[in-house]
Amino acid sequence: MYTRFILPNIGKPSKLKVVPKQYGNIEQAVWDKFVEHTLSDKFKIKNKEIREDEVPTRSVMWCKARETKDGGYEDDELKDKVDEIVNHEKEIHDGSLKLEHGTDALTLVLGKEHPGRVRGVGKGMTPTRYWNLPRRRGSSRNCTLQRQLDDEKRENAEKVGGLQKQLQDQDHVIKEQGQKLKDQDHVIKEQGQLMKAILAHLSSKGIGLPDLEVPLNMSSDGQNIKCKLAYPDLRNIVAHGTIIYSSSQQNVHGVSLQADCYKVSIDKTIKPAAFLPIQSREHKTVEEAYKSFVAWPKSLVIPDSKVPQTTSGEHKEQEKQNKKTKRSFITVNQLKVPKHTRS
Repeated sequence: MYTRFILPNIGKPSKLKVVPKQYGNIEQAVWDKFVEHTLSDKFKIKNKEIREDEVPTRSVMWCKARETKDGGYEDDELKDKVDEIVNHEKEIHDGSLKLEHGTDALTLVLGKEHPGRVRGVGKGMTPTRYWNLPRRRGSSRNCTLQRQLDDEKRENAEKVGGLQKQLQDQDHVIKEQGQKLKDQDHVIKEQGQLMKAILAHLSSKGIGLPDLEVPLNMSSDGQNIKCKLAYPDLRNIVAHGTIIYSSSQQNVHGVSLQADCYKVSIDKTIKPAAFLPIQSREHKTVEEAYKSFVAWPKSLVIPDSKVPQTTSGEHKEQEKQNKKTKRSFITVNQLKVPKHTRS
């Protein structure tokens, strides 16, 4: 049936659709399956059929080239490969096996093609031409790109090496500076111990050293001396401030500080409109003296901690300075208010 009807009508699908009259007893569904089977690649490979009106697959060509005169194969290993190729061709045909472009049943069994040739299609054919693959760039172009990549890698390696060298140098400098600081700290400690020994020796001989100026806003022991400021008496707190203590003569806005006054800074106002006990051209009220220095009578200052006392010699020196300066302290009783008479 295949030789008498199917083979002569290959390429004529209209004649293969209908069951021939001489085979009228065959149902149409059975005939359709028979036609489909005989036209499949598996059937063609199995029956070694290669027609003049079609281009056979390279799997068929490869199997045909290794077939003996009696239709067999030289050994079982070759026959197993042919059977495996036939099975893969069937899976590819019915869609159960999906392959990437450039791969077929022969590739699955025998492996990828070597550059410059394709098995089963004769000489002169390349994988690029057979499967219509995109052409690769020339080897010279690849060599150029490879050289560029190598150059960039070498430059990057040199840069990294330079940065590592810089980091090592900086680390060495930091270590040297750290060692110098340690050495300086050791020298300072030794000098401090030597100074203590000298002071102890001088003290044992009855030799005293003059007091040093106490820093701004600091007491003799290095602490702030906070205080409350009252006026005209201690019951009326008008501001909070800081006593600026010093064992030497102090000035407030160019005027020598009186012995019975403290130099204070006003840090917080309680009654901004209250008058200052000792006024100046710049400051008349507590609000105007905020964050500034003023003189304040000691009798109206309530310190939070004990204030160091000045020596008698320092007190006499302040008295001399006070005689040169006109006293500006005015009490409430000294204020003379003119009486108004009725006309």
